Amino acid sequence: MDIDRDALIASFRVEADELLTEMESALLQLESGHDVRERLLRAAHTLKGIASCVSYDALTDFVHRYEDVLAKAQPETVSGLLRVIDAIRIAAGYEGVLPDDAEAALHAVELLAAEDVAAEPDARSESDARDARSETIRVATKKLDRMLDLAGELAISRARVAKVIADQTARVAPELVEAIADADRLDLEFQELVMSLRMVPVGREFQRFTRTVRDLAAAHGKLAQLFIEGGEVEIDNAVATALRDPLTHVLRNAIDHGIETPDEREEAGKPRSGSITVRARHNGGRIVIEIEDDGAGLDIPLITARAVEAGLIDAQSPIDERTASQLIFRHGFSTAEVASDLSGRGIGMDVVRRRVDSLRGTIEVESQAGRGTRFVITLPLTLAIIDGFALGVGDDTFIVPLDYVVECLDVPAGFDSDQDEGLINVRGEALPFLRLRHQLHMAASKPDRECIVVVTHNGGKAGICSDRLLGQIQTVIKPIGFLDRIPEVSSAAILGSGDVALVLDVPQLIHSAIEASSRRSPAA
Repeated sequence: MDIDRDALIASFRVEADELLTEMESALLQLESGHDVRERLLRAAHTLKGIASCVSYDALTDFVHRYEDVLAKAQPETVSGLLRVIDAIRIAAGYEGVLPDDAEAALHAVELLAAEDVAAEPDARSESDARDARSETIRVATKKLDRMLDLAGELAISRARVAKVIADQTARVAPELVEAIADADRLDLEFQELVMSLRMVPVGREFQRFTRTVRDLAAAHGKLAQLFIEGGEVEIDNAVATALRDPLTHVLRNAIDHGIETPDEREEAGKPRSGSITVRARHNGGRIVIEIEDDGAGLDIPLITARAVEAGLIDAQSPIDERTASQLIFRHGFSTAEVASDLSGRGIGMDVVRRRVDSLRGTIEVESQAGRGTRFVITLPLTLAIIDGFALGVGDDTFIVPLDYVVECLDVPAGFDSDQDEGLINVRGEALPFLRLRHQLHMAASKPDRECIVVVTHNGGKAGICSDRLLGQIQTVIKPIGFLDRIPEVSSAAILGSGDVALVLDVPQLIHSAIEASSRRSPAA
């Protein structure tokens, strides 16, 4: 049987990268005093095995020697052990050829290693790991994308069949209705499975930054550790990949402008080593990622002064801290006196904003002087099959992701205001609402009776007023380029009838309504 060596090498590189990232993370934990040598040995043993499978003999022998050093690893040898990993990573990506400094790096840690050899790795654990790997396979992302497309097309076809049957109920045999119901059940299960295949634990993506934070801080005379919370939260693999650049820039910014030197931290009553925490959570069908450091916080007076110098704001018109903090995302804006390898050119945070915007997400920054800074990135669904609630305005259909929906109401008959937004009394509480046709500048005229969908927003509630409620539906959503000009719309959905509906970006819709109201009433 012919072996596709190119495919074999590609698979090796992916698995080797994962194992090396795992080893880096374990070494940083070892540096903090945790005994993770068994975990290190297990990863190294697996790496040696897959290197042997692709006939990288020199690399196989090198990793075998590295195993002996790992068995004796101590916190003080971590820096040297990480340098050896750098050499292995280069070899893994370059036909197994070790770089010139690889031997010197390994020899250095061999000399530093303690004489007492640690226990050999648990053979049973290695066997279990091999069994687990034998039950998994790697699938190209393009194939998963195609499966998702097909699942979406199936959902559309299924909805069209259901509509035809509903229109012809009297002439359809009960057996056919039952068969269609069975097909619906299997189709839904298939969709859920396809979606789950694209999801990856976000912690795996975060983990790659643990070494970055340590090394960058050390290179600038600082100490810092990265902590991960909510690593089990799953995110679409495409979104996880797109987040690498924004996370990198935010972390670099935290080290340069946030984390103080060990002496400065000690003087301020803080631990000498700074901490940066990356956490993930779900919130109403969206992914929320927070990056928080315990550094000096944003220097709002300095930011304001630099903004005045750059002509971004008027010195005679003071701005609040929230507005000032948003200035760091402006292209070319920086508070650094001199550009360094970390920051100073006013590009990094602009890249963050642009990338988050491209994912139809939002980013906010909160800071407290002397206590640290927190960035909050919120991302909507970008390509998925989701449950939604359909609204009608004129001849058009809009969809609200069901995760946002709290309840539906009829506008009281006596409420005849036609203003863009306002307040309505709901069981004794004031509910702010917006009219969708006004917010989207539609020509549709006001109907005799209106409906409101109550949605969650920033821990509170708001209402979206439409002409009619069309009920819960399953939707296939996809981003469409020209919709970028409509910030309140995140994507398009193809309905069972074949018609196109627009999926509303609820937070942006409400944000736009608040901004429009502020422009009309500047004194408010």
